[in-house]
Amino acid sequence: MRILYADDHSLVREALKPHLLKLGPETEVIEAGSVDEALQLVAEAAKDKRAVELVLLDLQMPGMNGFEGFDRVKAALPDVPIVIISGYSDKRTINAALERGARGFVPKTATGKTLVRALEAVIDGERYIPASLLEENDSPSIFDQTAKRNTPLEDSPLNKLTEREAEALRLLIAGKTNKQIAIALGLQEITVKIHLRNCYKKIGATNRADAVRLAYEHGWQVQGEVPGEA
Repeated sequence: MRILYADDHSLVREALKPHLLKLGPETEVIEAGSVDEALQLVAEAAKDKRAVELVLLDLQMPGMNGFEGFDRVKAALPDVPIVIISGYSDKRTINAALERGARGFVPKTATGKTLVRALEAVIDGERYIPASLLEENDSPSIFDQTAKRNTPLEDSPLNKLTEREAEALRLLIAGKTNKQIAIALGLQEITVKIHLRNCYKKIGATNRADAVRLAYEHGWQVQGEVPGEA
């Protein structure tokens, strides 16, 4: 199976890719960081006669413009199931995705096991939407481009982080390098490395990608601008 996974956060892709490969020994994941790049990969796959069989899309990346990017990908692959993997999980966003033909909706806070189960259901011809996501909630919506949620879930190990550690982790999730984090926070790069090492220890992460995965699973999402960005 050939899967196209489009998300502009490379660390998020790196964190989720091992779970996607669990779908089968012949699973291949091709990655894109924008809608235009995703469509280019779709065209290249068609030329190679190695069609894309499943698409995973993040709603907050270059070219999406709300659901405009989704519609473009859907038009290019009308018969291929598209699953939304998003930091937004409000009812309005979910319903909009379903109305446009999404076959699944998985929050980025989901565990790897949940993601695999969801994709297996979609591959089997079902539609996957966690029941909990359809309940009324006050989560940020994709329709509110200024929305931002950085509040850890109750009893989350993220609550153990100091303010500086949390700031460093937020920037790491946003894809910043240690040098960029240091500049944004006005710190020495060695200090940033210490903060991140402390983060990993407190939340049980082994590397940057693992830290991103755990942060999302414990309810920490980053949308829009982050400190230090132009």
